[in-house]
Amino acid sequence: MANIYKGYNTGIMYKSESTYGTAVTVDTAVEGKVTAFAGNWSNNFFREQGLGEGRNATFTGFGPFDAGGTIEWIPTEIDFLQYVIGTQTGDGSSGTPFILTEADSLTSFTMQAFNDATSDMVDTYEGCILNNCTLTLAEGDLLRASADWVAETVRTNTAGVAFSANTAAPWNFAQGILKWGASPTTEAYVTNASITISNNLFVYRALGSRFIQEPATGMRRYDFNITVKANSDVLGTMQQDLMGQANTPIAGTASASPTASLELLLYFSGPTNQVLNIQLDEAAIETIGKPVDLGGGVIELSLTGIAKEGKSNVPISWQTSA
Repeated sequence: MANIYKGYNTGIMYKSESTYGTAVTVDTAVEGKVTAFAGNWSNNFFREQGLGEGRNATFTGFGPFDAGGTIEWIPTEIDFLQYVIGTQTGDGSSGTPFILTEADSLTSFTMQAFNDATSDMVDTYEGCILNNCTLTLAEGDLLRASADWVAETVRTNTAGVAFSANTAAPWNFAQGILKWGASPTTEAYVTNASITISNNLFVYRALGSRFIQEPATGMRRYDFNITVKANSDVLGTMQQDLMGQANTPIAGTASASPTASLELLLYFSGPTNQVLNIQLDEAAIETIGKPVDLGGGVIELSLTGIAKEGKSNVPISWQTSA
């Protein structure tokens, strides 16, 4: 009888490549718990016919090959995000935490989806680059992450590297605080927050190959969303920061830019010596929504914003030891 492959038997592992598109043997599980993974392959066939050849296609040819997909996971340690931000340094201690520093180019990696059945199903993606990643935290939930990625190509096999799960504890909403401002202070009553990092990759091909060349990074963009229950503090800070002054939108003539040096910080503190910092600088509130429902109870504000950069060009740092 043929094997039926199941999601709970599939593990995702990766490793940095020394040379783009040259596969290496994976040895590291995505840090946390992968909850969804989708790999997509496409031949992008040429389907043609000529005048006088009737209604049906008369030629099918191989077009440019596409490989890529999406991944969703509950992060613990944040090593995997080096592929969307840049170089990881540090040793995880309080004095030298792990940090991810913004880089102009990104490291590629090999990623394997290994389903451990009687006859294993192994998909190995080489030349992988993360394009966009979103970190999301909601009231009553764990910190979650999602990303999309592209690959040069994919290879299939029936023998791969056995999955070895990451066992660190995930982060939950009770461990987090959100801070805002030039001298950031804690914002109360935050119920949801998300931060998106976009690389806006240029994906292209060169004459002589169906497969993509090494993607080039485009403009880096940081966007965030916050939902907070309406309170006097947020009306006196974030609302005024959107307006650019007290009580009414600024004309934008004396200064064409919003208040400088505002920061958005999302901090998590877990068991002993476990700390995670997500930190954006030169941030600005772009929109505020104030829906009021007669029977809806406490009013919630929905805010969106942008940031120029990670704080000191380090958007993420974390500690794992004393």
